[in-house]
Amino acid sequence: MIEHFTSPTSLEAPSLEAASKDGSQALRQPDLCPHKCVAVVLYEKQDDDGFILYESRPISQYIAAKCPDQGTKGVLPTELKAAVLFQQASSVEISNFDDHASKLVFDKIFKPHFGLAFDQATYDRLLATLTAKLDAYDDILGKQKYLAGDELTLADLYHVPQGCMFLVAGTNVLETKPNVHRRFTEFSSRPSWLAVKHGIKGVA
Repeated sequence: MIEHFTSPTSLEAPSLEAASKDGSQALRQPDLCPHKCVAVVLYEKQDDDGFILYESRPISQYIAAKCPDQGTKGVLPTELKAAVLFQQASSVEISNFDDHASKLVFDKIFKPHFGLAFDQATYDRLLATLTAKLDAYDDILGKQKYLAGDELTLADLYHVPQGCMFLVAGTNVLETKPNVHRRFTEFSSRPSWLAVKHGIKGVA
């Protein structure tokens, strides 16, 4: 999102080498993320109060609200009905996409990194659930342009990081849903994503 808005802030993330299996060594400064998770952290170094924010979704919303005249206009809606539809779409992304996609990606790609055994049965179960969830997505995107209506919002862009890992994780599930595939190709082709898709600077 910082790349998207060209905002004068600093964004850092821990490298995988900085994280232990339980996440307890995820950050050199554990006070930045009390949940001991691998997190993206935004530092507002120019603020006198040293404002720090963690977790990618609130960081994205903060930057979009702070820089409304940069990047794509309207990705964080302010009109009442549009705003609640955005929140609805964001909830759908967390519950019906990320909850399954992140586990699938972790199981296939990151477990070997941590020396953990890949479980095919778990992977198959996650993929089956995700496939069913994407059927509903495909219906929604067959009736309207984006998840929250006919305007692009952050809720759409939230899907990109996990979705771009699917082929590496051994599935082309997005390509089997025509409406989902069309929109995801649009999101993942944005210059701001292409600039950071291979990673951002780590703190370790």
